[in-house]
Parts: sequence; C-alpha cells; structure tokens
Amino acid sequence: NLSNQVNTVITSANSLTGYDPTGQNTGPLLGDMTTQQIPSALQQAITAAVTGASLGDASAAGLGVNSDGTISFDQTKFVAAVQANPSAVENLFVNGLGSAGTGIAQRLQAASDAASASKGAYLTAAIQGSQSEIQTLGDEISAWQPILDAQQTMLQTEFSNMETMLASLQSQGSSLAQ
Repeated sequence: NLSNQVNTVITSANSLTGYDPTGQNTGPLLGDMTTQQIPSALQQAITAAVTGASLGDASAAGLGVNSDGTISFDQTKFVAAVQANPSAVENLFVNGLGSAGTGIAQRLQAASDAASASKGAYLTAAIQGSQSEIQTLGDEISAWQPILDAQQTMLQTEFSNMETMLASLQSQGSSLAQ
C-alpha cells in the first residue's frame, strides 16, 4: 500500500544518512543534505492540508507520521472514511488535474519528480555534480602521473648512483685498511 512504499523510501534515506554514536551503523551518506530532504518532502506531501478537499488532510483518511518519521496507516479509519464519503477520500488523494493538482498522490508525484526527474531534480543534480567531480579528480590524477613517474625515475637514479658511490667508498676503505 501507499504508506509501505513511502516508508521504504523514508527508511532507506534515514538509514543511509543516519548517525550511530558507536560508529557501527553510521550511514555512508551521513551529512548529505540532499538525501536528508527526501523523508521530509514525502512527509510534507502526505500530511499537509489539501486545499479544497472536504476532508482537509490525510489524518481524516487514516494517514499520519510516526515518531520515527515513517508514515502510519490506520486501515479502520480509512475504510470508515471511504464508506462515509468515497468522493471526499478520492478528492483528498487526487485534487484537481495533473501536475496542477494538490491531492496527496499528486504531491507525492511532484516530490518524486523534484528528487529524481531526468532534468533539474536535486538528486539528479547531486549525482551529476559528483560524477563531474570524479571526472575532474581523475583528470588531475592523470595529469600528475607523468610528473610522478619522472620524479620516481629521478629518485631511483639518484639512489642507484648513491649505492654505486657507497660501494666505491667501501672498496676504497677496504683497500686502505689492508
């Protein structure tokens, strides 16, 4: 159902960005504000009042937010709302037409698009930014490689010359000692 799907996303985002003081289960995206936006955007899409809907907000249809930030679903309350006024429940979820609508389903779609649509979405932009940074760092590594190779060759030559000089000095020292 809707709440389970949203909870999967919220739980994943929270897990990826979570902090564990023991360091055992700290999320790999700790501190990543882009990922931290996802749960609040989904919660807001579900719980904010729906303008023009006679039921007002999702709580009238059994949806709410748990203390851990996941979405709760009260099936008894939902069924009672549908039985009492099915068109009001429908209007709560789909209010208006298309992307201009303000229903819960439309706001969830808008939150999803804002995060992950192919152009202009904040997750897409963050991924593209990270990919660009990776490419730049790879280019910098490639640019440094010939310099480092030359430095390595120079140091190996210098070390080899020092070893030769040391062997020569040891040989001279042995000759003088005899």
